[in-house]
Amino acid sequence: MASCLKEGQPFGLLFVDCDDFKQVNDRFGHEVDSEAVGTTASIGMLWSDGGVPERPIEDILRRVDERLYAAKQTKNAISY
Repeated sequence: MASCLKEGQPFGLLFVDCDDFKQVNDRFGHEVDSEAVGTTASIGMLWSDGGVPERPIEDILRRVDERLYAAKQTKNAISY
């Protein structure tokens, strides 16, 4: 990502989080091999066509994290 920013190259970044997965771990433990369990995922997404000026990586990570947080408000969603 750093070289894409420096060279003005396109890139995409996704943060993916399983919704309410703590409840799955609490119920089935960390070795959920005896039963199939359904879950949903929320995704924060950022796409750069390379036309943005160089930005600090921390700024980009913060923006994607904010989008993931927005998606998790409704769950099973994508925020971009």
